[in-house]
Amino acid sequence: MKLSFQQIHGYLQDPLSKLVFLLIGDDAGQIIHATNQLIDKYFAENTYNIERLDFSCLEKDSSFLSKMLRSRHLFGNKKALIIKNIGNNIKKEVLKVIEDNPNNYLLVLQGDNLKKNCNTYKWIQNLKDLTIINCYKLDYDARNQFIESFLRNHNIKLDKDILCVINNSLPDDLLIIQNELDKLIIFLGKEKVLSIDIIRKIISWSRDLIPMELLHSILLSHRENFIKNLNKIEDHEPNTIVNLLQSSTNKLLLAKIREEFLNINPNFVTSMAPIVFFKEKKIFSEIYETTTIESILKLSEELISLERLIKAHDSTGNKLIINQFLLEKFFSRSS
Repeated sequence: MKLSFQQIHGYLQDPLSKLVFLLIGDDAGQIIHATNQLIDKYFAENTYNIERLDFSCLEKDSSFLSKMLRSRHLFGNKKALIIKNIGNNIKKEVLKVIEDNPNNYLLVLQGDNLKKNCNTYKWIQNLKDLTIINCYKLDYDARNQFIESFLRNHNIKLDKDILCVINNSLPDDLLIIQNELDKLIIFLGKEKVLSIDIIRKIISWSRDLIPMELLHSILLSHRENFIKNLNKIEDHEPNTIVNLLQSSTNKLLLAKIREEFLNINPNFVTSMAPIVFFKEKKIFSEIYETTTIESILKLSEELISLERLIKAHDSTGNKLIINQFLLEKFFSRSS
């Protein structure tokens, strides 16, 4: 059986009839979340007995898995075994142990970076009574659904505009989304009404606004805002920052093309659907008025070169490369 992450809650309404699960996808947060849901369901009224094993250990000694599955716990018969970082190649003897799971324990295989065309996936998907849970990054509509469901379960009142602002203020990682929503719940306390000011105050990561603010401070030579936004991206991955800067640049380029070739009034750009510019239309407008198609195209090409440079270097120096690029852009504009 195959499930998407969105289907797992309904599937777990009934007692677990299948006990072997493969969690595969590029969203580590979803994999952790799904694992916790499986554990909670399996150990509904029993003391937790969970053992965790890294896949690399099985590569060294495949008998280790058999020993762990055959061992029992002093305080109960239920046990869960979580195997992390499943690799693209698996020994047949390991697969045999999984297939013969002697005590019918909950077995969760976490394949964060597992490829669907690899030997491991091909072999595991043929296991009897296996359930595969796809944990790939949620698209905009799926995030909307998750956020709305989460907040309504806590009796938080929200309208469509507020929901869009929250969605555009969060990354793709489900674990971060949930952590940020938990912060909102704690902040609100007994109050159940959200506002844009509260969202901006509490949610520390804004997927669209941070790169747009960076571009704004660079292109309009706002030194104080530039330094503030450099600090905001300090804890985020360089690849993510580049991708978000590219996304913001593409928005500007699309708006310029619409004006130039389709004669669409630029005032329309900041209110067009989807409501992606809802919280950023002021700074978007200011950037829009100070740039040309040529300058945006040049920036886009520079960001592509920056992305290649980052991929070609060791990750330890990538933050320095990003900061150097941004500083050069800022001083070249302000000089």
